[in-house]
Amino acid sequence: MSASETGSAAQRLAGQVAVITGTGSGIGRAMAVLFTRQGAAVAAVDLDADRLENLAQQIEAEGGRLATVRVDVTRSEDCKTTVHRVLEDLGRLDILCNNAGIIQRPRCWRSAKRTGITTWL
Repeated sequence: MSASETGSAAQRLAGQVAVITGTGSGIGRAMAVLFTRQGAAVAAVDLDADRLENLAQQIEAEGGRLATVRVDVTRSEDCKTTVHRVLEDLGRLDILCNNAGIIQRPRCWRSAKRTGITTWL
């Protein structure tokens, strides 16, 4: 944390609990790091257990508070489990960042791929 980030500005999320999906890499990971540096407790949600563990090690080394939740956010039951875990582990939920990128190819993509590109030309 730079000298300009010290003091009360560095703790503008103190006492808040955030759930951030897609924290295994990229923007989600950066948000988790930033939010904990700003004083929030973060529930980091991702499918990749190894990346969650790596993030937890980094945040804990910096003195942040983090709970990791390995779930598939495309499944509603997993989302419910996440909320219950957050309330159990962190006591409340103030901020939700739905950041996970979900790519699902339509069913027609498989049949189009089997047909071949030359058929469409």
